[in-house]
Amino acid sequence: CMEIWDRYETIPSMEQVKIAWASLCEQIFPYIKEDVKGLSPNQKRVLKYLSQYPFGKTLDQTLLVEIGIRNYSSAKQALEYLKTKDLIYYSLKDNQYHIYDPLLRKYLR
Repeated sequence: CMEIWDRYETIPSMEQVKIAWASLCEQIFPYIKEDVKGLSPNQKRVLKYLSQYPFGKTLDQTLLVEIGIRNYSSAKQALEYLKTKDLIYYSLKDNQYHIYDPLLRKYLR
């Protein structure tokens, strides 16, 4: 929103919003890349999966295979770490994990 407020003095068109979003992505992606580089492979797998498919607390074998993690404890550790770093959150509204930052979500897709 700040990017839009800084660019336009009137209510922007949808095209202007898209341009501002693309510009913001271009500016921020190098920083996100550096942040993601420091994560473990399992943490990256969880984030990548969450960028497209939010999931609940149940980590069954089918989900673990889809994410690309071999065992429950590794997945749980990755989730806990990502939560402590405020990269993901658990929503009581839909009972699923989500990525906080829409730029991070877009970067991972």
